[in-house]
Amino acid sequence: TKGKAFANIAKDFFKEAKVQIPNFKDFNDDLKIAKAMNLDFSYTKEKVHHILKEWEKHSEFLNRSWHILKPEAKRAHILEINLKEIPLFIALKPKIENYLPTKSLEKSYENLEARIKKEREREAMEKRAMRQKIHI
Repeated sequence: TKGKAFANIAKDFFKEAKVQIPNFKDFNDDLKIAKAMNLDFSYTKEKVHHILKEWEKHSEFLNRSWHILKPEAKRAHILEINLKEIPLFIALKPKIENYLPTKSLEKSYENLEARIKKEREREAMEKRAMRQKIHI
């Protein structure tokens, strides 16, 4: 509200002034999002939404391809998602969740995290079984 009031005052004072509306809550959030996502400041909400959709596709691809990917490829995808995408999403979520849909991406990450946990548990059981065979 205060920003709109100031914009009206500025338009009265500077006759050729153009009012620019932030993409998200305010320009500070816009700058933080642009910096975090390595975007130029002329980005749009649609660009951020597109990036979120790409992250979701990446996560869904890994979920769907889990059993056919080679271990090295699987590890590379997991590292990219866990070290880059998820931390960035967690940091930006409070700034974007009221402006863009985030639930499907969250659900995709939850499914992937459950799959990773299940895989680690299976690997741990196999290691224990191998150790028991060695001791017999």
